[in-house]
Amino acid sequence: MPASYSEIVAPGVIRWLESVRYKREGWGRYPFNAKSFAPYSLYASGLAVRLLNELDQLGPVSPGNRDEAASYIKASQDMEDGYFKDRFEDVSVYTGFNSWEEIWNMRSSVVHGLRLLGYAPKRPLPLYRFTDFSSVDPVSWLQSLNWTNPGKCAEIVSSALIAYGESLSPELRNDSVEPFRVVFDFFEHAVVDSGTGLPTRLGASQDSSLITGIARMLSAYIYFGRRFPWPEKVIDYLLENQGSDGDFTGRISNIANCYNGLWILRELNYELEGGHGDDGIQNAGNLAAHGVLDVYRKPDGGFSFNPDCCQDINYSIRVSDCHPVGDMTGTMMAYRCLLFVDEWNSGIIFGKKRRPFSY
Repeated sequence: MPASYSEIVAPGVIRWLESVRYKREGWGRYPFNAKSFAPYSLYASGLAVRLLNELDQLGPVSPGNRDEAASYIKASQDMEDGYFKDRFEDVSVYTGFNSWEEIWNMRSSVVHGLRLLGYAPKRPLPLYRFTDFSSVDPVSWLQSLNWTNPGKCAEIVSSALIAYGESLSPELRNDSVEPFRVVFDFFEHAVVDSGTGLPTRLGASQDSSLITGIARMLSAYIYFGRRFPWPEKVIDYLLENQGSDGDFTGRISNIANCYNGLWILRELNYELEGGHGDDGIQNAGNLAAHGVLDVYRKPDGGFSFNPDCCQDINYSIRVSDCHPVGDMTGTMMAYRCLLFVDEWNSGIIFGKKRRPFSY
């Protein structure tokens, strides 16, 4: 039997991870790429731990190395507000598209990586992200956001929703109680068009933002155990708009659009227990896998976020000039894309069992 996509690339990815690891300080410090401005990055280091876990390489890491990595991550937590902050991120590398609150809130990979190492944050994470659902009118807050960019808005709302859910007891963490019910009703009646399944009702039209918006909303639906509305239409949209190189915007843009599209197909297919476009999804996955290998794989063994070069900006932080090398975000997304397709090719999804993945 031929090797799976992930098996083919895993040795090169493992070598690439070790080649970029910063070795002058404790274990667990990784940059975005071999030519990054900073010697290492908090966010990239969290992604690296997650990637090592996906590669089944985290288990053999020694307790001493785990402790060094965890100590670095824990030392980055601000003890006043609870956010994890990279000491190399300041106004000199800040481009301004995202607020600092958005940048700090989107560090879930850092916390996930810390927990994979077997450690917990030094203090609780912020209970209220972007808004305080215990005191604000959720509809007014939702309406105040610029939904012409549903990717950015859905990321903010889902982050706020999940953070507030984490602060409550399990019986209150329910999509039928407020404010959760109100937010999901807003998604389904004000944002998503029931005719297409897309978040276009408040003026959005750019395809990559639509795909990102669906992915970000879907993460909240999964967290609260709520069925995503009109999943068949979303699946049909993705399959119809996939380009010849696998990107679900119909053209080569960046690997996030490939990753988001495959992740959405994976989760919605699971929700439907198969039966809607199964063959099309598997074919789309193989097309995307070939695109990932042909377009984003780089000679160093890693994968780039952009087609021709590494990621230069991550959440409004300029991390590198563009070089034709692998980067941490691109490699993480590429490897997970290939894992998803390997699942479909081995027949372990479509209403059966699946390996759990967080977004």
